[in-house]
Amino acid sequence: MAITLTTPVGRIVQGELWKGREKKDDKTGAVIIDPVTQQPAKNWFFAIAIAKQPGHTHWSQTDWGQQIWAEGHRAHPQFAPHPTFSWKIEDGDSVIPNKKGKKNCDREGHPGHWILKLSSNFAITDTWDANGKNRMDPAAFKTGHYVQVHMSVKGNTGASPGVYLNPLMVALSGYGTEIAGGPDVAEAGFGAAPLPAGASAAPLAAALPMPGVSAPPAATYSAPPAAPAAMPALPVMPTAAPSPVPVVPNPAFLAPPAAPAAPVAPAYTMTAAAGGFTRDQYVAQGWTDAMLREKGMML
Repeated sequence: MAITLTTPVGRIVQGELWKGREKKDDKTGAVIIDPVTQQPAKNWFFAIAIAKQPGHTHWSQTDWGQQIWAEGHRAHPQFAPHPTFSWKIEDGDSVIPNKKGKKNCDREGHPGHWILKLSSNFAITDTWDANGKNRMDPAAFKTGHYVQVHMSVKGNTGASPGVYLNPLMVALSGYGTEIAGGPDVAEAGFGAAPLPAGASAAPLAAALPMPGVSAPPAATYSAPPAAPAAMPALPVMPTAAPSPVPVVPNPAFLAPPAAPAAPVAPAYTMTAAAGGFTRDQYVAQGWTDAMLREKGMML
Protein backbone atom coordinates (compact mmCIF):
# COMPACT_ATOMS: atom_id res chain seq x y z
CA MET A 1 0.00 0.00 0.00
CA ALA A 2 1.21 3.52 -0.70
CA ILE A 3 -0.12 7.07 -0.52
CA THR A 4 0.49 9.97 -2.88
CA LEU A 5 0.86 13.65 -2.10
CA THR A 6 2.13 16.87 -3.66
CA THR A 7 4.76 18.88 -1.82
CA PRO A 8 4.84 22.63 -1.35
CA VAL A 9 7.37 24.47 -3.50
CA GLY A 10 10.89 23.47 -2.51
CA ARG A 11 14.39 24.06 -3.84
CA ILE A 12 16.51 21.28 -5.34
CA VAL A 13 19.60 21.27 -3.10
CA GLN A 14 21.14 17.89 -3.90
CA GLY A 15 21.33 15.49 -6.80
CA GLU A 16 20.17 15.71 -10.39
CA LEU A 17 16.74 14.32 -11.16
CA TRP A 18 17.63 13.95 -14.86
CA LYS A 19 20.85 11.98 -14.33
CA GLY A 20 20.85 8.35 -13.27
CA ARG A 21 23.73 7.02 -11.22
CA GLU A 22 24.96 3.45 -10.92
CA LYS A 23 23.70 1.67 -7.83
CA LYS A 24 26.34 0.18 -5.57
CA ASP A 25 26.24 -2.28 -2.72
CA ASP A 26 26.34 -0.42 0.62
CA LYS A 27 28.80 -2.91 2.14
CA THR A 28 31.14 -3.86 -0.72
CA GLY A 29 30.82 -0.85 -3.01
CA ALA A 30 30.39 -3.16 -6.01
CA VAL A 31 28.15 -2.02 -8.86
CA ILE A 32 24.76 -3.77 -8.76
CA ILE A 33 23.76 -5.52 -11.99
CA ASP A 34 20.12 -5.45 -13.07
CA PRO A 35 18.99 -9.11 -13.31
CA VAL A 36 16.74 -8.37 -16.30
CA THR A 37 18.94 -6.18 -18.49
CA GLN A 38 22.26 -7.51 -17.18
CA GLN A 39 23.44 -3.88 -17.19
CA PRO A 40 24.49 -1.77 -14.20
CA ALA A 41 21.35 -0.84 -12.27
CA LYS A 42 20.72 2.89 -11.94
CA ASN A 43 19.03 5.17 -9.46
CA TRP A 44 17.74 8.73 -9.93
CA PHE A 45 18.12 10.85 -6.79
CA PHE A 46 17.51 14.45 -5.76
CA ALA A 47 16.64 16.29 -2.55
CA ILE A 48 14.43 19.32 -2.05
CA ALA A 49 14.45 21.86 0.78
CA ILE A 50 11.05 22.99 2.06
CA ALA A 51 11.05 26.10 4.26
CA LYS A 52 10.18 25.62 7.92
CA GLN A 53 7.06 27.33 9.22
CA PRO A 54 6.92 29.32 12.48
CA GLY A 55 5.93 27.20 15.45
CA HIS A 56 6.92 23.87 13.85
CA THR A 57 9.67 21.99 15.67
CA HIS A 58 9.36 18.77 13.63
CA TRP A 59 8.46 18.06 10.01
CA SER A 60 5.59 15.79 11.13
CA GLN A 61 3.73 18.94 12.25
CA THR A 62 3.33 20.11 8.62
CA ASP A 63 0.37 19.12 6.43
CA TRP A 64 2.53 17.02 4.11
CA GLY A 65 4.61 15.67 7.01
CA GLN A 66 1.56 14.33 8.84
CA GLN A 67 0.72 12.13 5.85
CA ILE A 68 4.25 10.70 5.63
CA TRP A 69 4.34 10.18 9.40
CA ALA A 70 1.06 8.27 9.34
CA GLU A 71 2.14 6.04 6.45
CA GLY A 72 5.43 5.17 8.14
CA HIS A 73 3.66 4.11 11.31
CA ARG A 74 1.08 2.15 9.32
CA ALA A 75 3.75 0.27 7.33
CA HIS A 76 6.11 -0.37 10.27
CA PRO A 77 4.28 0.20 13.56
CA GLN A 78 6.98 -1.61 15.54
CA PHE A 79 9.93 0.23 13.97
CA ALA A 80 8.59 3.73 13.19
CA PRO A 81 9.04 5.04 16.77
CA HIS A 82 12.72 3.99 16.73
CA PRO A 83 15.30 6.78 16.15
CA THR A 84 16.98 4.77 13.38
CA PHE A 85 13.81 4.56 11.27
CA SER A 86 14.65 5.91 7.81
CA TRP A 87 12.11 8.66 7.08
CA LYS A 88 14.17 10.13 4.19
CA ILE A 89 13.62 13.57 5.77
CA GLU A 90 16.31 15.56 7.57
CA ASP A 91 16.58 18.78 9.53
CA GLY A 92 18.49 21.33 7.45
CA ASP A 93 19.76 23.00 10.63
CA SER A 94 21.29 19.80 12.02
CA VAL A 95 24.84 20.12 13.37
CA ILE A 96 25.36 16.35 13.48
CA PRO A 97 27.92 15.29 10.83
CA ASN A 98 27.08 12.46 8.45
CA LYS A 99 29.39 9.55 7.58
CA LYS A 100 31.50 11.89 5.44
CA GLY A 101 31.81 14.47 8.18
CA LYS A 102 29.43 16.97 6.57
CA LYS A 103 26.80 18.90 8.51
CA ASN A 104 23.48 19.99 7.04
CA CYS A 105 23.84 23.39 8.66
CA ASP A 106 26.91 24.00 6.48
CA ARG A 107 25.30 23.01 3.16
CA GLU A 108 23.95 25.60 0.75
CA GLY A 109 20.16 25.93 0.89
CA HIS A 110 19.76 23.64 3.91
CA PRO A 111 19.50 25.91 6.99
CA GLY A 112 15.92 26.87 7.81
CA HIS A 113 14.44 23.99 5.78
CA TRP A 114 13.28 20.40 5.97
CA ILE A 115 15.24 18.24 3.49
CA LEU A 116 13.25 15.56 1.61
CA LYS A 117 15.35 12.93 -0.17
CA LEU A 118 13.59 11.40 -3.18
CA SER A 119 14.75 8.58 -5.42
CA SER A 120 13.51 6.29 -8.16
CA ASN A 121 14.80 3.22 -9.96
CA PHE A 122 13.33 4.61 -13.18
CA ALA A 123 14.25 7.70 -15.17
CA ILE A 124 12.19 10.73 -14.13
CA THR A 125 10.63 11.93 -17.36
CA ASP A 126 7.19 13.12 -16.21
CA THR A 127 8.33 16.73 -15.86
CA TRP A 128 6.16 19.85 -16.33
CA ASP A 129 6.04 23.62 -16.18
CA ALA A 130 4.81 25.39 -13.04
CA ASN A 131 1.11 24.95 -13.82
CA GLY A 132 1.34 21.44 -15.22
CA LYS A 133 0.25 22.59 -18.67
CA ASN A 134 3.30 21.84 -20.79
CA ARG A 135 5.92 19.14 -20.58
CA MET A 136 9.52 20.17 -20.01
CA ASP A 137 12.91 18.60 -20.62
CA PRO A 138 14.14 16.98 -17.37
CA ALA A 139 17.56 18.53 -18.03
CA ALA A 140 16.00 21.96 -17.38
CA PHE A 141 15.58 21.06 -13.70
CA LYS A 142 18.91 22.29 -12.32
CA THR A 143 20.13 21.96 -8.76
CA GLY A 144 19.17 25.28 -7.18
CA HIS A 145 15.84 25.64 -9.03
CA TYR A 146 12.43 25.45 -7.33
CA VAL A 147 9.97 22.60 -7.87
CA GLN A 148 6.86 20.86 -6.66
CA VAL A 149 6.91 17.07 -6.51
CA HIS A 150 3.98 14.69 -6.75
CA MET A 151 5.27 11.57 -5.04
CA SER A 152 4.34 8.26 -3.56
CA VAL A 153 5.16 7.31 0.03
CA LYS A 154 5.56 3.63 0.78
CA GLY A 155 7.07 1.56 3.57
CA ASN A 156 10.14 -0.34 2.40
CA THR A 157 10.58 -4.08 2.59
CA GLY A 158 14.36 -4.18 3.03
CA ALA A 159 16.56 -4.88 6.02
CA SER A 160 16.61 -1.22 7.08
CA PRO A 161 13.06 -0.15 8.06
CA GLY A 162 11.85 3.15 6.67
CA VAL A 163 9.81 4.70 3.87
CA TYR A 164 10.52 5.45 0.22
CA LEU A 165 9.77 8.88 -1.23
CA ASN A 166 9.34 8.14 -4.94
CA PRO A 167 8.90 11.09 -7.35
CA LEU A 168 6.10 10.49 -9.85
CA MET A 169 5.82 13.95 -11.46
CA VAL A 170 7.86 17.11 -11.02
CA ALA A 171 6.89 20.70 -11.93
CA LEU A 172 9.41 23.51 -12.37
CA SER A 173 8.01 26.27 -10.14
CA GLY A 174 10.80 28.81 -10.50
CA TYR A 175 14.45 29.46 -11.13
CA GLY A 176 17.12 29.99 -8.51
CA THR A 177 20.87 30.33 -8.28
CA GLU A 178 22.34 27.05 -9.43
CA ILE A 179 24.18 24.99 -6.83
CA ALA A 180 27.43 23.54 -8.10
CA GLY A 181 27.85 19.82 -7.72
CA GLY A 182 30.85 17.54 -8.01
CA PRO A 183 33.51 16.49 -5.50
CA ASP A 184 34.20 18.74 -2.53
CA VAL A 185 37.84 19.83 -2.50
CA ALA A 186 37.68 20.00 1.29
CA GLU A 187 37.21 16.23 1.37
CA ALA A 188 40.32 15.51 -0.72
CA GLY A 189 42.73 16.19 2.11
CA PHE A 190 45.13 18.29 0.04
CA GLY A 191 48.01 19.80 2.01
CA ALA A 192 47.94 17.26 4.83
CA ALA A 193 50.85 15.16 3.52
CA PRO A 194 54.40 16.28 4.46
CA LEU A 195 56.77 17.32 1.68
CA PRO A 196 59.46 14.77 0.78
CA ALA A 197 63.15 15.64 0.99
CA GLY A 198 64.24 17.99 -1.77
CA ALA A 199 60.80 19.55 -2.26
CA SER A 200 60.25 23.26 -1.66
CA ALA A 201 56.97 25.04 -0.98
CA ALA A 202 58.24 28.04 -2.98
CA PRO A 203 59.51 27.92 -6.58
CA LEU A 204 63.27 27.67 -6.98
CA ALA A 205 65.20 30.10 -9.19
CA ALA A 206 66.05 27.26 -11.58
CA ALA A 207 62.35 26.57 -11.93
CA LEU A 208 61.74 29.90 -13.64
CA PRO A 209 60.40 29.28 -17.12
CA MET A 210 62.90 29.81 -19.90
CA PRO A 211 61.76 31.92 -22.81
CA GLY A 212 61.16 30.08 -26.04
CA VAL A 213 64.06 30.41 -28.48
CA SER A 214 63.01 30.59 -32.07
CA ALA A 215 65.28 29.14 -34.73
CA PRO A 216 67.02 31.82 -36.80
CA PRO A 217 65.54 32.27 -40.22
CA ALA A 218 67.25 30.34 -42.99
CA ALA A 219 69.85 32.37 -44.87
CA THR A 220 68.78 33.31 -48.34
CA TYR A 221 70.92 34.62 -51.20
CA SER A 222 70.00 37.89 -52.74
CA ALA A 223 71.75 39.46 -55.74
CA PRO A 224 73.74 42.61 -55.05
CA PRO A 225 71.87 45.78 -55.88
CA ALA A 226 72.35 47.11 -59.34
CA ALA A 227 74.79 49.94 -59.77
CA PRO A 228 73.05 53.33 -59.79
CA ALA A 229 72.63 55.01 -63.11
CA ALA A 230 75.08 57.75 -63.95
CA MET A 231 74.17 61.08 -62.44
CA PRO A 232 73.12 63.70 -64.98
CA ALA A 233 75.56 66.49 -65.59
CA LEU A 234 75.07 69.52 -63.41
CA PRO A 235 73.96 72.69 -65.23
CA VAL A 236 76.63 75.21 -65.93
CA MET A 237 76.41 78.15 -63.55
CA PRO A 238 76.39 81.62 -65.12
CA THR A 239 79.64 83.48 -65.01
CA ALA A 240 78.16 86.63 -63.60
CA ALA A 241 77.07 86.04 -60.04
CA PRO A 242 74.32 88.22 -58.62
CA SER A 243 75.11 90.77 -55.93
CA PRO A 244 75.34 89.06 -52.53
CA VAL A 245 72.47 89.66 -50.15
CA PRO A 246 73.46 90.08 -46.50
CA VAL A 247 72.11 87.31 -44.24
CA VAL A 248 70.95 88.26 -40.75
CA PRO A 249 71.42 85.31 -38.37
CA ASN A 250 68.43 84.10 -36.31
CA PRO A 251 69.11 84.90 -32.63
CA ALA A 252 67.51 81.56 -31.64
CA PHE A 253 70.34 79.72 -33.36
CA LEU A 254 72.95 81.72 -31.49
CA ALA A 255 71.58 80.84 -28.01
CA PRO A 256 73.21 77.84 -26.29
CA PRO A 257 71.13 74.66 -26.45
CA ALA A 258 69.02 73.72 -23.41
CA ALA A 259 70.35 71.03 -21.15
CA PRO A 260 68.80 67.64 -21.93
CA ALA A 261 66.14 66.43 -19.48
CA ALA A 262 67.18 63.78 -17.04
CA PRO A 263 66.08 60.34 -18.29
CA VAL A 264 63.10 58.87 -16.43
CA ALA A 265 63.72 55.40 -15.14
CA PRO A 266 61.07 53.02 -16.47
CA ALA A 267 58.68 51.60 -13.84
CA TYR A 268 57.86 47.92 -13.87
CA THR A 269 54.95 46.24 -12.12
CA MET A 270 54.91 42.45 -12.00
CA THR A 271 51.50 40.77 -12.15
CA ALA A 272 50.19 37.65 -10.40
CA ALA A 273 51.07 35.66 -13.52
CA ALA A 274 54.78 36.19 -12.72
CA GLY A 275 54.43 33.81 -9.77
CA GLY A 276 56.08 36.18 -7.29
CA PHE A 277 59.34 36.54 -9.21
CA THR A 278 60.93 39.91 -10.02
CA ARG A 279 61.72 41.32 -13.42
CA ASP A 280 65.45 40.96 -12.76
CA GLN A 281 65.04 37.26 -12.02
CA TYR A 282 63.23 36.73 -15.32
CA VAL A 283 65.76 38.80 -17.25
CA ALA A 284 68.53 36.66 -15.75
CA GLN A 285 66.80 33.64 -17.28
CA GLY A 286 66.72 35.19 -20.74
CA TRP A 287 63.34 36.94 -20.73
CA THR A 288 62.89 40.37 -22.32
CA ASP A 289 60.52 43.14 -21.28
CA ALA A 290 58.50 42.59 -24.45
CA MET A 291 58.12 38.88 -23.68
CA LEU A 292 57.03 39.58 -20.10
CA ARG A 293 54.42 42.07 -21.27
CA GLU A 294 53.18 39.67 -23.98
CA LYS A 295 52.64 36.93 -21.39
CA GLY A 296 50.85 39.33 -19.03
CA MET A 297 53.54 38.95 -16.38
CA MET A 298 54.59 42.60 -16.26
CA LEU A 299 52.99 45.99 -16.73
